[in-house]
Amino acid sequence: MGRRRKSVNHRRSSLPGVPLVKYFVLSACLGILTPIPAIAATTYTVTDLGTLGGTSSYGTAISESGKATGASLLSGGQTHAFIWDAVNGMQDLGAIGGGDSHGLDISDDNIVGDTSGQAFRYTPATGMVLIDGANTGAATGLNAGKSAVGYRDNGVASRIRTWSPSDVPASIYPASDLRAVAVNDLGQFVGVNTSASGGIYSPGSGPFTPLGTFVPTDVDSTRLITGSIGGIAALLDFDTNTTTLLGKLSPTDAVSRALGISPTGTIVGVSGAISGNATRAFVTDTTSLTIQDLTSLLDISFAGWTILSADDVNSTGQIIGVGQFGGVSHAVILTPVPEPSTWLLAAVAALPLAFHRRTRCHR
Repeated sequence: MGRRRKSVNHRRSSLPGVPLVKYFVLSACLGILTPIPAIAATTYTVTDLGTLGGTSSYGTAISESGKATGASLLSGGQTHAFIWDAVNGMQDLGAIGGGDSHGLDISDDNIVGDTSGQAFRYTPATGMVLIDGANTGAATGLNAGKSAVGYRDNGVASRIRTWSPSDVPASIYPASDLRAVAVNDLGQFVGVNTSASGGIYSPGSGPFTPLGTFVPTDVDSTRLITGSIGGIAALLDFDTNTTTLLGKLSPTDAVSRALGISPTGTIVGVSGAISGNATRAFVTDTTSLTIQDLTSLLDISFAGWTILSADDVNSTGQIIGVGQFGGVSHAVILTPVPEPSTWLLAAVAALPLAFHRRTRCHR
């Protein structure tokens, strides 16, 4: 297939003495012509999650069932955490203490985050409740078993905090200036120091393992850790101590960060400016490790959208983040739509038949 052909009729078929065109016809008659699939590509549709009455919203996490959380401006200017699903849309989780709230992670319909500077958990049965009411801090990560991680702040230094599914807090980890950011389904978690100049890995108990200057954002159950090193998006395989730089979408981008990894190996993140909306979302996977601009992968019917960030991804490939349309930024869910393979059997069979109408199939 790698050789250039000058004339199809002069190319040899796999049957001695049978020209390629006649071989096509014969194969079609015998039903043995092998279809040639086109390379399947992935495009994405955009679901605008809307707002809670304000001008903007952003998404932070998506569950395996497609429910989502994040935060939205209200018409009065406050920011509230939300839960979103395809049936009920965006619902306000409220806030405790009169301040703002932010949903930071979700598992099924459990959500953790912060409200007025304190850690909360939300369930449909309990609503929003404080889980470390005596201290400031946040719950930042949640796994499938509903165990949560986060941090508490005593006004001097941050300390890692973990919670059981029933919100029984574990002993405060003694190391100062560390915050847990994500936990996998095995209870292992990753964290960063408050200066965000490096990270740690924890097996869930016992001593931490320093990750050097690698700044983690997420960890899966095979101990693949997303994050960045030196301001460049990266993937760390904890077991082999191998770090792979994923790069930036453009050489002129200031920074890039890998923000999430799915159980099936999809990686999402952001590349662009240090702050503001001059960013673009990317997607890759643990096989290719080549980042692609998500905006360029949108289905043509969603022209005009720019995907600014991709924060989380589930095992079906749904991505949550922030999209911009008409200058307005909203939380969005991107849903992959694999293009069906294009089988060329009919076209290949019809072409030689058109030139050799008198050829007959021999039974």
